[in-house]
Amino acid sequence: MQSEELLVDGPSVKLRQEQIAESIWLSEPYSLDGMFDSAWSLHDVASKTHFRDRHKLLEAVAATSSCNSCKAASAYLIASGQHMPADLYVAEPCCLYEWKVAMRADHDAPVQSHLKTNRTITIIKPQSDPRTRMVLEEALGRDAIVAERVHTMTEEDVAFLYTTAYGMEFIRDLIRYMTSAESKLLLIEMPGINNMQDALKRFVRRQLLSFGLLRNNIHFPDSISESLAQIEYFFPEAV
Repeated sequence: MQSEELLVDGPSVKLRQEQIAESIWLSEPYSLDGMFDSAWSLHDVASKTHFRDRHKLLEAVAATSSCNSCKAASAYLIASGQHMPADLYVAEPCCLYEWKVAMRADHDAPVQSHLKTNRTITIIKPQSDPRTRMVLEEALGRDAIVAERVHTMTEEDVAFLYTTAYGMEFIRDLIRYMTSAESKLLLIEMPGINNMQDALKRFVRRQLLSFGLLRNNIHFPDSISESLAQIEYFFPEAV
């Protein structure tokens, strides 16, 4: 039985997920009792920690109030170590859509973390302003970029990066744009970068031309746990 008081009056869904993800990355003890009311919260935590401790997360799926179909889908993906499939991402079945709405409602909430890392990843998006790399280097210094590669995103990559995006038309536009041409993936290392990345993203975007929500030149993770997950996903040799 879920604790309604905790779910309603406690930290938001996003912050609860960050707390659990942080504990998993740090190999600290944690409890899932009353923490989540959606099977998709548990899949997202599993995905954002690259399926570490998947068995404990899997056991908690049955205690959520998600429908049986969403429980089964989430459990299968956790058990098999799969990130969000593109077909589910676009289709947004009932409980997945509700979870996305809850997550996006608190998207800009600040995340305080005890994780310590001086690395993150940034993505210069397709057809970005040609000055994007220059503005980033001016803010960070050229030596902060320690690895890079060119990569054409797949639909699955987009679903992993933007799992909580919702609205079929928006998602289709997002996939179409992000897979339309090459992106530049940059691995950044410098002290305190994880506490700077939101401000850095906003700074770079302010300096450049943007064309709406999609074509805004640059991507940064929203938290340290996302930084670690996205580094492991796109730069596995650096882990």
